[in-house]
Amino acid sequence: MSFLNKIKPSLSLSLALFFPVNAAFADSASEVSARLANLAAQQASAIADDIHMSGILEVESFYTDSDEFSGETVYNTVLATAELAIEATLTDTIKADFVLLYEGGEGDETGINVDVASLVFEGVFGANFLLGRYYLPFGAYETKMVNDTLLHELVEIRKTIAMLSRTYEGYSAFIYAFNSDVADQTVSYGLSLDAQYEYYSIGLDYISNVAEVGGVYEMLEDAGYTGHIAGKDQNSAGLVVRGQASIAGFQLIAERFESEELKALTFGIDSHIKPKAWHLELSTDYHDWAFAAAFQRTDGLVGVLAKERISVSAGTSLTDDLSLIAELWRDQDYSIKQGGTAKSSHSGSVQLAFKF
Repeated sequence: MSFLNKIKPSLSLSLALFFPVNAAFADSASEVSARLANLAAQQASAIADDIHMSGILEVESFYTDSDEFSGETVYNTVLATAELAIEATLTDTIKADFVLLYEGGEGDETGINVDVASLVFEGVFGANFLLGRYYLPFGAYETKMVNDTLLHELVEIRKTIAMLSRTYEGYSAFIYAFNSDVADQTVSYGLSLDAQYEYYSIGLDYISNVAEVGGVYEMLEDAGYTGHIAGKDQNSAGLVVRGQASIAGFQLIAERFESEELKALTFGIDSHIKPKAWHLELSTDYHDWAFAAAFQRTDGLVGVLAKERISVSAGTSLTDDLSLIAELWRDQDYSIKQGGTAKSSHSGSVQLAFKF
């Protein structure tokens, strides 16, 4: 008998024993893989429940017959805004907000800024406590136009702040503080109050030193105002009063900014300026379209913003996430006696916006 014939029974027994064991092992491995895949899916679902993402993409075509009252005709199509916002629920009482923003090439080489990065702790002494880089509640800037309001361009402010807020039955209060960039004191502060009713709302915003407001400070410097603008020599408070109302199918928006007198140097000459701006807008809906008309005015801002702006707009939703809006406006500069050019400009813009 050959060696192969001698080992056949043993080999057959071994194969019979081996393959069932490996089959059982394969079944066990499949179950483990299935459990791991199910666990990963549950974890992904939990993460998705805790993280909410949203964004906006705005493309605009723009025309003016007198850029900055220079008489130069300008036409351009730009990616005006690209924004990605992430809101994460860390615990039942702690949330995080993170916003990346691109606005027409502003920022670093890529044009992308970390616009907002903050933590919100809920239920702190019955209020919410926010800590991080955030926009101060100073002005609402509501509009149905393509352009931001002149008041928005002037007084929007973003800082690294500590802020307490409380909302109760339609009433809200915000109080905040942040390190001063321009004044001797180490801290500047502010307060915002809101009241919401069925057909109207009112609000009041206060900041201790208006020179902290990025738009005011930077625009005044660009226009030739140098030296200490408020700053170390003077703390000039700023105030915004605002309201909205719905009446007979129309929506009315009104907002006004005013500051105390600012001490500054204008091309080497001592001067005192008192910036003001206000915005009044009326809008209504007709079928699938929204129509709006607005009047804006500034004072004490020669070379900074237009004296007056009159604008009209019409917009509609193309889909649930896509909208189209067009705006025409006329800007009037300050008079020659006031230090302006006395010129006017006529402009138009069309915006296509996608939100998700």
